[in-house]
Amino acid sequence: MDPNALWFRRYFVGKPYTTWISQDEIVSVVRDKGTAYRVIVRSPVSDRAGHYYRVLPETKRALRILHEDSDDHCKRTAAAMICPNLRTAYKEISAEQTILAGLEMELLRFDELPIPKHYKFGVLTVRDDQTTEEAWFSNSHLSPALKQLLHLVGKPVCLRGYTGYAAGLDTKTGETGEISYVSRWREYDIMFHVAPLMPCREHDTQQVHRKRHIGNDIVCLVVVEGNTQFNPSAVRSQFLHVFVVVRQVDEDAWQVEIVRNANVPEFGPPIPYPPILSSAELEHFLILKSKPTMTLKCVRN
Repeated sequence: MDPNALWFRRYFVGKPYTTWISQDEIVSVVRDKGTAYRVIVRSPVSDRAGHYYRVLPETKRALRILHEDSDDHCKRTAAAMICPNLRTAYKEISAEQTILAGLEMELLRFDELPIPKHYKFGVLTVRDDQTTEEAWFSNSHLSPALKQLLHLVGKPVCLRGYTGYAAGLDTKTGETGEISYVSRWREYDIMFHVAPLMPCREHDTQQVHRKRHIGNDIVCLVVVEGNTQFNPSAVRSQFLHVFVVVRQVDEDAWQVEIVRNANVPEFGPPIPYPPILSSAELEHFLILKSKPTMTLKCVRN
């Protein structure tokens, strides 16, 4: 996550910033403190906006501009350090003009596009002697281990009339179940697609309505009960890239394993050795560990 992607919202919106527009770039500048200016350059050369923090050099020219107390000239000087053609090739517009033209909202949308506002994770159970995805997706009811895990990572909510982030679950008719589990990480909402909480259709061995949600997630939490070994290749999905496999050792201890596609780079937090976490440790670990980069082919770590 790019921490500078929120620059425009935090430091520009609501302040007298200036924007210059050319065919290739959009440059926004705002005065920060003293002779310091924040400059954002948005360019098609890269997928993300370039963020810069500039202090005007202590030259006679810069000092003269500051002495004249012309903030517009100072902004232009700060921006010209990064975009030398600023004076001739760009059209200048004020913050007020940017707002009236609807450009401010577009700039916010562009800058924050790579920042996920929500997360959704699948949840499956693997019970004794179950080796196929058909069996896993057909499990219903919450076992004690699964119920304890869900209460560690989230809280139950009634789906009917739910106005928060639903991650595609039905909030009107109960088609995807009556309750689910939600959580919140920093400023982001999390919804868990819990397979055993969705209605089980007796004549559908594949439980397609359950897999439609979990099979389209990137990360799935798998609670293994008994001594059965979980085989991720048994789940047919183009989207699932990471499985967080959890097995309860005793009432307050959990064994954790991460199965990731081979092109997904290693990501933190690291799993301890031995890979046993207490319930309190597991609560924070699972949320942080469930936000990796996407890619392809399975390995274990």
